[in-house]
Amino acid sequence: VEDLGWSLEREADAALHRGDLPLAQQLAAERMKDARELLENHPRNWKFAFNLSHAHFFQAHLDGDGAAVDARLTHVRRGVRLAEVASELDPQRRALVAWLTVARCRAAERHRESGKAREAWPYIDGALGLAEHLAVAEPARAEHLRVLAETTREFVRCVEERDQPEQRGRASKALRHVVPLLKSIGSQRDADELTALADQIDAAR
Repeated sequence: VEDLGWSLEREADAALHRGDLPLAQQLAAERMKDARELLENHPRNWKFAFNLSHAHFFQAHLDGDGAAVDARLTHVRRGVRLAEVASELDPQRRALVAWLTVARCRAAERHRESGKAREAWPYIDGALGLAEHLAVAEPARAEHLRVLAETTREFVRCVEERDQPEQRGRASKALRHVVPLLKSIGSQRDADELTALADQIDAAR
């Protein structure tokens, strides 16, 4: 049933790209229902908590601009909470920490884009610490470095959105921390972009 849910999500995404929104919504609703029932029947299973978390984020993505802001943000918040549950059920599994980091980063982005910068801040503040932890734990893992890079970018956006000069130093430091790590995996373009962003922040301080 869990495997079927991931397949339904892929089919829904394909339908969305074809412009068939009704089919995408139908498939996503079936996926959400199955994911919910799995976790209800097995509340201590981290895989099912992760599965339902992803289903909520997919629903928020599927809704796009067509649903009320509050409805989309409700899915995002539930997705983060379920990511936390999954990580709590198996705290040693780094893949779950990575997903929680991504979930918090996406939640911050969603809130910020919806004009709720104040509500975005707790999500991104927590996400940056997790992303840095992942990079330190496995500095050679490209996936974790990319999570750190994107989380850092969103942290900077949130700092600028809320006009927090006291946080700009932390933003610059985080950017400069990521740069050598990105260079180590050959992501020179991303490294140059983040260096330029850090220079811009420092010039404005």
